Amino acid sequence: MKSANRDTAPASQPARATSRLDRLLLCALLAVLCARPMISEVYERIDIGFLAALPETGGPTPATTAWLDTITLTLSSLILARQRRWSVNRLILISIGLLAVAIVLSTLAAGDKPLAALAGASLLAGVLAGCALLCVIQTRWMLHLLVAGLLATGCTSALRCVEQATSEFAEFQQRWEQEFKPQLIALGYDPDDPLLVNYERRAQSGEAYGFFAHPNLAGSCLMSWVIIAAGLFAASLVRPVGRHPPTTDQPPAARASGRFLAPLAALAVGSLLAVGLWLTGSLGALVAGLVGLAALLGLRLTARWSARRAGITLALLAAGYGTTVGAVATYGAVKGTLPHPSLAFRWHYWTAAAHAVGDAPVTGLGRENFSTAYMRHKDAASTEEVRNPHNLWLTLLVELGPSGLIAGLLLCGACTWAGLRSLAPPPEGEPAENAVFLSHAIGLAIGVLVVQAAFSGTPFGHPGVKLVWTVDVAVVWTVSFAVALWLLWQQRSYPQAAVWLACALTAAILAALVHGLLSFSMMTPGGLAVFVLCAAGAASGRHTGVHPRQPLATKRRWTLVIPALCGAGVVAAHLWLVTVPASKTSLAVEKLDALLRSPPPGSRPEFALAAARRLIAVSPGDASAARVAARAVLRVSMVPGVPDKVHAAWLQQALAHAGFACQRNPSDTSNLSLLARIEQELAAALGRTIGQGASLEMLELAAEHWQGAVDLYPTNPRTRISAGLAWFELWQRTRTVEHARLANENLAQALRIDEQRPLHDVVRLRPNERDTVNDHLRRLKTTTAPAASQPSQKPPA
Repeated sequence: MKSANRDTAPASQPARATSRLDRLLLCALLAVLCARPMISEVYERIDIGFLAALPETGGPTPATTAWLDTITLTLSSLILARQRRWSVNRLILISIGLLAVAIVLSTLAAGDKPLAALAGASLLAGVLAGCALLCVIQTRWMLHLLVAGLLATGCTSALRCVEQATSEFAEFQQRWEQEFKPQLIALGYDPDDPLLVNYERRAQSGEAYGFFAHPNLAGSCLMSWVIIAAGLFAASLVRPVGRHPPTTDQPPAARASGRFLAPLAALAVGSLLAVGLWLTGSLGALVAGLVGLAALLGLRLTARWSARRAGITLALLAAGYGTTVGAVATYGAVKGTLPHPSLAFRWHYWTAAAHAVGDAPVTGLGRENFSTAYMRHKDAASTEEVRNPHNLWLTLLVELGPSGLIAGLLLCGACTWAGLRSLAPPPEGEPAENAVFLSHAIGLAIGVLVVQAAFSGTPFGHPGVKLVWTVDVAVVWTVSFAVALWLLWQQRSYPQAAVWLACALTAAILAALVHGLLSFSMMTPGGLAVFVLCAAGAASGRHTGVHPRQPLATKRRWTLVIPALCGAGVVAAHLWLVTVPASKTSLAVEKLDALLRSPPPGSRPEFALAAARRLIAVSPGDASAARVAARAVLRVSMVPGVPDKVHAAWLQQALAHAGFACQRNPSDTSNLSLLARIEQELAAALGRTIGQGASLEMLELAAEHWQGAVDLYPTNPRTRISAGLAWFELWQRTRTVEHARLANENLAQALRIDEQRPLHDVVRLRPNERDTVNDHLRRLKTTTAPAASQPSQKPPA
């Protein structure tokens, strides 16, 4: 790769437009955004009990996402404070303002406020990063730096998918059968537990997920990378035309070899990305990718017309998009489902989301707070428990309210419109583009690898991990980056190649919006980073050239100070309200987990109990942290050999933590279920220590809380069984007719809900569970009045 050390800008060009600081900020922001798809970021801890018994694997935490967002906000604020072009487009300013207001209001109304604040701030950080890139990218070498980094991340992710499919899955399956599963069974976990069975099936599915948490997320990003690679391949086939001769800074033999090798290199990159996409098994991503490739060809054929009439083209695309949405919705409303099993599941998500809109029609439920509403509204035939509606627009509407939806529509429309405007070819007579500055390319490569290594949670202390990371991440990313830069450098003299690149980036945006109808990739940090890079690259193509743009004139100094103060305020608020609390919580949870993992967990219980109290102290507003603390104390209290009084005292502490979780988020059925379970255990302990009176009072509280959990999740048969058994035990001790009625009602409903589900679904009740329910129903029928044995309501719809 050639370094363009000489500056071709006119002498009158102010130095500020291409200052070293601007270039440094560009490379730093690109490094963070290119690294995020290679970091398995999470908004909340995975709350699965049996995973705590497996060997500790580490990995990113919510604090990782918070710190990366802080860095992104800081870099974006510095760029926006130095660049004045963001103030030109008032529509984007209005959209970002609406989005910020929607995030604040929805967070204040959310049940889980820390989660809503973290996820909402992450969304805003991604949008501001895209705006900053659009302002700072001024020449085509900057655009090429973005595209090369984006493709390098894609190649690294694709190769990760190949490694998972060819070796890692088989190795994990062997360890699962020989080590992990026997260990869980020895600890008392039921191998037929639906949660464990689903986890095992996911591991056996062979669907690669790369660095992401789910194959569909990886497929969505790989789809975009495939489209960009297809555009590069088409551009590599472009030959110079008469009025745009090739550059003469290289001999003819080198130019000939470049023309031959460039298509092969582009084809190799595209093939690797396509294989990775195929291995994810994401049918939606495959279909959306085909739509994107068709859009790439269509945009190239109509590039001049689309660029001159971007508004008309956008309207036509929006009409086709809306017609597709309307047709799918009409089909689902008429048939009550959608044809493909995957779409049928999504129909359940979407109909429940439509009902959930009424729960908070103005403010929205809050980012990542959809799960509680989904459990309350979902159909009994739906067996999945999801945390997202799997639709971009429904997610914005349900979580952020109407203002969030409007902001999303405006921002996506503005990105598409700017991409269409960039399809126009470069002006005639424009000289050859500069190559990427070698120092900036090296800086970007180092930055990406440093960010990925620092935030990915890779256990570098384990034997051989450093070597594996060096080969699988560092070397692969660097080589892919160099190949992509070389491809772009080969095409720098051909205007048609620039048009192909603009078409590819715009088509990637369109494909992402199509897949957004079925996926939530754009609402995750990695997926949003890929979309932002594609959108910024597409929108930047229209105003990039060989020379930097002239900076906007500023008549008043205070117009420069205000953006800087606003940016500093946003960063400070994020640190204070999101990053610091998330860091404290994650650190406290990691210490508690480490104590619980040290066998046996009851050998030094005072440390675990103190760690649980510390977790509550550092996370006073976090319901999920209180739930983690309550479960940890409950686990310690169940260790055999503990005296009854000590056991009861520990259960009282667990009860206090669970009650705190319910106070912080009363709409979460998991909090009430945990509270009821602890109360049942405490009722038994009180019966052995204090007396039957206290035990009976605690058991009645447990039954009431189980009933509250049923109200929050009416279509969960196992929650109904737990409630029914609690009422049955209470009825046995009081012989109250109302207790018998509630026991009969919940147990009978559990069977009816289970009968509406597919016969061989893993979440269906197991034979022993059905036998238990039927046995209790028979005992109720033979010992109570006929009126009490009849359920009082119809099964849930």
